[in-house]
Amino acid sequence: MLIALPLLVGAAIAALLGRLAAPWAGVKRATATVIAAILAILPLGGLVAAMLLSPALPQANAGPDPRGPHRTLKTAAGSSLAWWSITPTHVAHRTPVVFLHGGPGTFTRNRDFAVGQGFRDAGFSTIYYDQSGSGASGNLPIERYTLANAVADLEALRSAIGAEKLVVWGQSWGASLAAAYVRAYPGHVAATILDSPGDFPGEPHPLDYAKTDSRGDFEPTLRDATLYLLIGHAPQLAERWQSQDDARATQQARVDKITSIYGFQCKGERVPLRRPLSPPGGNLYPQLRLQDDLARQPPVIGPLSRAPALLIRGDCDYLPLATAARYMKAFPAATRIDVPGRGHAFYGHDDDLRMILHRYASTTLRSLP
Repeated sequence: MLIALPLLVGAAIAALLGRLAAPWAGVKRATATVIAAILAILPLGGLVAAMLLSPALPQANAGPDPRGPHRTLKTAAGSSLAWWSITPTHVAHRTPVVFLHGGPGTFTRNRDFAVGQGFRDAGFSTIYYDQSGSGASGNLPIERYTLANAVADLEALRSAIGAEKLVVWGQSWGASLAAAYVRAYPGHVAATILDSPGDFPGEPHPLDYAKTDSRGDFEPTLRDATLYLLIGHAPQLAERWQSQDDARATQQARVDKITSIYGFQCKGERVPLRRPLSPPGGNLYPQLRLQDDLARQPPVIGPLSRAPALLIRGDCDYLPLATAARYMKAFPAATRIDVPGRGHAFYGHDDDLRMILHRYASTTLRSLP
């Protein structure tokens, strides 16, 4: 019944319009009605055929979480967030660093814990969490995957840990979320780390793989294409056809087959990057919904913050130079570091990123409480 409903509604509306337009078209009303109904059914019928005839995708059960046990935070936005806190051996600052992972729809990785040692060596505690609908955090109803709710979740985490201000460390999409948080709560941000920043809110730019070892491994099926379309235009229908949990299991099955990753280092590298250790929990629903919402944000006028900021970018990053320049305009006090021979998020070069973060934290941020 759910699948037939769009066909019936579309055909009925088209038939009515055809009947009303028949006198102007010079054809009989019955003929115009039938033609209009058939034309309406064709694209909808194609969609239904794709849903019914495309083969089911493989699924995999989520294995153990390599990151270990986590705490859980319930937020007013309805989220159930998995989070971790790592304290340095010698605490020198009460202002914590909160890591915002990339994606959206992905999760914090073990490498993020390890890279954060750069902050901990400078006396900062580090906080990590999986954003709603990803990793070990719970799903939301699809219409609640919004940038505003993602910002509200981060603010709820700040309040829960009792921090007056945060050092917000955003990687890739996480930097997009960091910019949105700074926009909403500038008084709660002591400093911002923009690590291979993703699209600036409201100003997306095409990706640029001119210097990156891109390789088109992913070939979407008809079922994939249909799901993408439904998530964007008929989200409730999408979720009834393939639930978020099923979508996660499908993503896990694909990830389990991958040993190397592409798009994260410079062209010409002879040794591919091995896939980093990752937890289960990738979710296409928040990925598509949040990317769309980010692109539709109102323009940012003027600086977002004059507090300390650091922008780190690998020379072979597929995110264009225009994106980095836009962040620098929004954070006029930012220091920018461009590193030759490195790609997006410094995958495969964790030590380089850790040292950059430690140097900045132990110098520019040393005066933070």
